[in-house]
Amino acid sequence: MSAQKGDKESNSKGESFEEMITPYVIDALEAVKNGTQFVFEEAPDVIRQYVMFAAVSAWSSVILGIAIIFIGVYVLPRRITTKEKPSDSDSYRQILSGRWIKYSSYDVVIEDIIYYVANTVGYIIGTAIFLCNILDAIKITFFPKLYLVETFIHLIK
Repeated sequence: MSAQKGDKESNSKGESFEEMITPYVIDALEAVKNGTQFVFEEAPDVIRQYVMFAAVSAWSSVILGIAIIFIGVYVLPRRITTKEKPSDSDSYRQILSGRWIKYSSYDVVIEDIIYYVANTVGYIIGTAIFLCNILDAIKITFFPKLYLVETFIHLIK
């Protein structure tokens, strides 16, 4: 008799649990259905925006590399040197590029340091930034599906 009583209690508890949880399960299934529908509707736009952001980011880095090369090799050295030797002063000397730079009695002059450091560092850093980003920029621009597949595989690993 006690076994039958325990079975009835567990059946009534089980039914009440099922009755209690059923609305929540139905609501959760409805939310999943709405979420998947949203993902299928919005996925193409999200992917397009992701590719566009990646392209802008990569091309910005490429342009930054070119700008650093231009500033370091062309702009800064020309700001501290002159094309022709000034006639009013004998305190100028010619450097390797054929331009004239001011010097003093010191062995090392700040203009010399700026000139050679700007040339060397600008060229090295600018070229490194350019080379590290040009392949991605080309891939994103001309082969976006390949870029997405590679990104997806990289994220799965």
